[in-house]
Amino acid sequence: MSLPEVASHRRIAFIMLFIGLVGAGIFGYTQLGLSLTPDVSFPMVTVITQMTGASPEEMDNLVTDVMEKAVSGVGGVQQISSTSSTGMSMVSVEFDYGDDMDQAETDVRRAVEDYSGMLPDEADDPRVFVMDPSSRPVVTMSITSSSLDAEALKKFVEDNVDPIINRADGVGSTTVSGGRSRQIRIEPDPAKLADFGVTLAQIAAAFSGRTNDVPIGELSGNGLRTGLTFQMAYDSVEEIGETVVGYRNNSPVILNQIARVTDGLEDVSEIVRVNG
Repeated sequence: MSLPEVASHRRIAFIMLFIGLVGAGIFGYTQLGLSLTPDVSFPMVTVITQMTGASPEEMDNLVTDVMEKAVSGVGGVQQISSTSSTGMSMVSVEFDYGDDMDQAETDVRRAVEDYSGMLPDEADDPRVFVMDPSSRPVVTMSITSSSLDAEALKKFVEDNVDPIINRADGVGSTTVSGGRSRQIRIEPDPAKLADFGVTLAQIAAAFSGRTNDVPIGELSGNGLRTGLTFQMAYDSVEEIGETVVGYRNNSPVILNQIARVTDGLEDVSEIVRVNG
């Protein structure tokens, strides 16, 4: 007797079997694990080295370059990227999916140990670990330009590229690293401060009264730096220089009388490189 004939003679049994299979399928589906960042072997090993007080340029030249040379000789490396910031160097080494990451981590660790003697005495021992996919971006983009400088390129990316990516379906957040932003600096003359009886606190207060939590630059003097934030109500740096920052003998003291105001770029606090 064929299967269709059996089904026609025992309809109730086949209906119950069908219902049982559907029920088992639904139950199995509800038990499937779901994770935004599943437990997978991610093909990246990261080397982090710290050196307190070192500038990004010092970290790049004295630490990052050494670590990049160390890992460049490891077998199976597909790409090397690095970030040098104040007091910290991070070198990321990418491998192919399917590579044995335990072995890759061991190989990178040995290479780093071989080159550790070339690091400055002030540098901490490098830390090597396999990257957790839940702690890094899903996609990393590197953008360069042969016609735009560091400031213009960063502004272009922030104004034109970043908003488009942020609006894409499924994107939670984006971060722009590298480049340099515009910064207005106020550098008071200590002798003139004493002569006019104005303090750094008074200068900072003159701008904080206009604050709208918009960072514009920094005030430096006596070895100290203070970030300044105020509403962008100025049309030029010259107008900032005309700000009243205090009084002497009931006469207003203008910022230009006691300080130099310059329009430039922020200090380098981070260096980002991809494949050198």
